[in-house]
Amino acid sequence: GDGDESSSERIESLTEELEDARGDLQLTISDLRVILEATPAFVCAVDPHGHVSGWNTAAIEITGLRRDAVLQRHFVEHFVPQQYQQPAADAMEAAFSLPADDPLAGEPGEPFDLTLWRGGVGETSKQTVKIRVRAYARRLAGGQPVGLLLIQDDAASNDSMRERTNVEREVQDLQ
Repeated sequence: GDGDESSSERIESLTEELEDARGDLQLTISDLRVILEATPAFVCAVDPHGHVSGWNTAAIEITGLRRDAVLQRHFVEHFVPQQYQQPAADAMEAAFSLPADDPLAGEPGEPFDLTLWRGGVGETSKQTVKIRVRAYARRLAGGQPVGLLLIQDDAASNDSMRERTNVEREVQDLQ
Protein backbone atom coordinates (compact mmCIF):
# COMPACT_ATOMS: atom_id res chain seq x y z
CA GLY A 1 0.00 0.00 0.00
CA ASP A 2 1.27 3.38 1.09
CA GLY A 3 4.70 2.05 2.09
CA ASP A 4 5.24 0.63 -1.39
CA GLU A 5 4.31 3.92 -3.02
CA SER A 6 6.71 5.97 -0.87
CA SER A 7 9.45 3.38 -1.48
CA SER A 8 9.00 3.60 -5.24
CA GLU A 9 8.94 7.42 -5.03
CA ARG A 10 12.16 7.32 -3.00
CA ILE A 11 13.78 4.98 -5.54
CA GLU A 12 12.70 7.28 -8.36
CA SER A 13 14.12 10.29 -6.50
CA LEU A 14 17.43 8.53 -5.85
CA THR A 15 17.59 7.42 -9.48
CA GLU A 16 17.14 11.04 -10.60
CA GLU A 17 19.87 12.17 -8.17
CA LEU A 18 22.19 9.48 -9.52
CA GLU A 19 21.54 10.53 -13.12
CA ASP A 20 22.17 14.18 -12.20
CA ALA A 21 25.42 13.22 -10.47
CA ARG A 22 26.51 11.20 -13.53
CA GLY A 23 25.80 14.17 -15.77
CA ASP A 24 27.80 16.45 -13.47
CA LEU A 25 30.66 13.96 -13.43
CA GLN A 26 30.68 13.70 -17.24
CA LEU A 27 30.78 17.50 -17.48
CA THR A 28 33.68 17.63 -15.00
CA ILE A 29 35.57 14.97 -16.97
CA SER A 30 35.00 16.92 -20.18
CA ASP A 31 36.18 20.15 -18.52
CA LEU A 32 39.32 18.46 -17.18
CA ARG A 33 40.15 17.11 -20.65
CA VAL A 34 39.89 20.63 -22.08
CA ILE A 35 42.11 22.00 -19.30
CA LEU A 36 44.74 19.26 -19.82
CA GLU A 37 44.81 19.94 -23.55
CA ALA A 38 44.96 23.71 -23.12
CA THR A 39 47.65 23.81 -20.43
CA PRO A 40 51.07 24.88 -21.68
CA ALA A 41 52.70 22.26 -19.42
CA PHE A 42 53.79 18.77 -20.50
CA VAL A 43 51.34 16.23 -19.05
CA CYS A 44 51.68 12.48 -19.47
CA ALA A 45 49.51 9.82 -17.83
CA VAL A 46 51.10 6.43 -17.22
CA ASP A 47 49.18 3.31 -16.19
CA PRO A 48 50.35 0.95 -13.39
CA HIS A 49 52.32 -1.12 -15.92
CA GLY A 50 54.25 1.91 -17.19
CA HIS A 51 52.33 2.36 -20.46
CA VAL A 52 51.32 5.82 -21.67
CA SER A 53 47.58 6.37 -21.31
CA GLY A 54 47.50 10.14 -21.85
CA TRP A 55 49.64 12.65 -23.76
CA ASN A 56 48.57 16.27 -24.00
CA THR A 57 49.16 18.85 -26.73
CA ALA A 58 52.11 20.42 -24.89
CA ALA A 59 53.77 16.97 -24.73
CA ILE A 60 53.34 16.68 -28.51
CA GLU A 61 54.75 20.16 -29.09
CA ILE A 62 57.74 19.70 -26.76
CA THR A 63 58.78 16.21 -27.90
CA GLY A 64 57.51 16.17 -31.48
CA LEU A 65 55.94 12.77 -30.73
CA ARG A 66 52.33 12.34 -31.87
CA ARG A 67 49.76 11.00 -29.43
CA ASP A 68 49.07 7.91 -31.56
CA ALA A 69 52.80 7.10 -31.55
CA VAL A 70 53.04 7.09 -27.75
CA LEU A 71 49.75 5.75 -26.40
CA GLN A 72 49.91 2.22 -24.97
CA ARG A 73 53.71 2.07 -25.32
CA HIS A 74 55.95 1.63 -22.28
CA PHE A 75 56.99 5.13 -21.24
CA VAL A 76 60.49 4.52 -19.86
CA GLU A 77 61.52 1.81 -22.36
CA HIS A 78 60.42 3.69 -25.48
CA PHE A 79 60.73 7.39 -24.69
CA VAL A 80 63.60 7.74 -22.22
CA PRO A 81 67.19 7.25 -23.48
CA GLN A 82 68.82 4.20 -21.87
CA GLN A 83 71.29 6.11 -19.68
CA TYR A 84 68.35 8.00 -18.08
CA GLN A 85 65.94 5.06 -17.73
CA GLN A 86 66.86 3.92 -14.21
CA PRO A 87 66.71 7.38 -12.61
CA ALA A 88 63.38 8.05 -14.37
CA ALA A 89 61.95 4.69 -13.25
CA ASP A 90 63.18 5.29 -9.68
CA ALA A 91 61.60 8.75 -9.52
CA MET A 92 58.31 7.42 -10.90
CA GLU A 93 58.34 4.49 -8.47
CA ALA A 94 58.95 6.86 -5.55
CA ALA A 95 55.51 8.39 -6.18
CA PHE A 96 54.04 5.08 -4.97
CA SER A 97 56.40 4.61 -2.04
CA LEU A 98 54.10 6.15 0.55
CA PRO A 99 51.23 4.03 1.86
CA ALA A 100 47.82 5.21 0.65
CA ASP A 101 46.80 6.25 4.20
CA ASP A 102 49.83 8.55 4.61
CA PRO A 103 48.65 12.19 4.59
CA LEU A 104 51.32 13.02 1.99
CA ALA A 105 50.32 10.17 -0.38
CA GLY A 106 48.23 12.57 -2.46
CA GLU A 107 51.02 15.12 -2.73
CA PRO A 108 53.36 15.24 -5.74
CA GLY A 109 56.88 13.93 -5.51
CA GLU A 110 59.92 16.15 -5.61
CA PRO A 111 60.60 17.63 -9.06
CA PHE A 112 63.07 15.69 -11.17
CA ASP A 113 64.70 16.09 -14.56
CA LEU A 114 63.23 13.84 -17.23
CA THR A 115 65.15 13.37 -20.47
CA LEU A 116 63.06 12.19 -23.42
CA TRP A 117 63.69 11.40 -27.05
CA ARG A 118 62.68 14.28 -29.34
CA GLY A 119 60.95 13.70 -32.66
CA GLY A 120 61.43 9.93 -32.75
CA VAL A 121 61.40 6.83 -30.61
CA GLY A 122 64.59 5.22 -29.37
CA GLU A 123 67.72 5.36 -31.45
CA THR A 124 65.83 6.68 -34.50
CA SER A 125 66.05 10.05 -32.77
CA LYS A 126 69.47 11.36 -31.92
CA GLN A 127 67.99 14.38 -30.16
CA THR A 128 66.66 14.66 -26.64
CA VAL A 129 64.78 17.20 -24.59
CA LYS A 130 65.05 17.64 -20.83
CA ILE A 131 62.07 18.80 -18.81
CA ARG A 132 61.51 19.14 -15.08
CA VAL A 133 58.46 17.21 -13.90
CA ARG A 134 56.67 16.06 -10.77
CA ALA A 135 55.03 12.66 -10.46
CA TYR A 136 51.53 12.53 -9.02
CA ALA A 137 50.23 9.12 -7.98
CA ARG A 138 46.74 8.40 -9.31
CA ARG A 139 44.77 6.39 -6.76
CA LEU A 140 41.23 5.08 -6.47
CA ALA A 141 39.14 6.22 -3.49
CA GLY A 142 40.31 3.11 -1.59
CA GLY A 143 43.94 4.11 -2.13
CA GLN A 144 44.90 1.54 -4.80
CA PRO A 145 47.37 3.06 -7.29
CA VAL A 146 46.11 3.22 -10.86
CA GLY A 147 48.98 5.11 -12.44
CA LEU A 148 50.91 8.35 -12.48
CA LEU A 149 50.56 11.80 -13.90
CA LEU A 150 53.86 13.36 -14.92
CA ILE A 151 53.34 17.11 -14.99
CA GLN A 152 55.93 19.65 -16.02
CA ASP A 153 57.11 21.74 -13.11
CA ASP A 154 58.28 24.79 -15.09
CA ALA A 155 56.18 25.37 -18.20
CA ALA A 156 57.72 28.83 -18.73
CA SER A 157 60.68 27.23 -20.51
CA ASN A 158 58.48 25.67 -23.22
CA ASP A 159 58.48 28.42 -25.83
CA SER A 160 62.05 27.76 -26.94
CA MET A 161 61.41 23.98 -26.98
CA ARG A 162 58.28 24.45 -29.11
CA GLU A 163 60.14 26.71 -31.54
CA ARG A 164 62.93 24.12 -31.88
CA THR A 165 60.41 21.33 -32.47
CA ASN A 166 58.57 23.36 -35.14
CA VAL A 167 61.82 24.24 -36.94
CA GLU A 168 62.94 20.59 -36.83
CA ARG A 169 59.56 19.46 -38.19
CA GLU A 170 59.85 21.95 -41.08
CA VAL A 171 63.38 20.73 -41.84
CA GLN A 172 62.17 17.10 -41.81
CA ASP A 173 59.28 18.02 -44.12
CA LEU A 174 61.71 19.56 -46.60
CA GLN A 175 63.94 16.49 -46.72
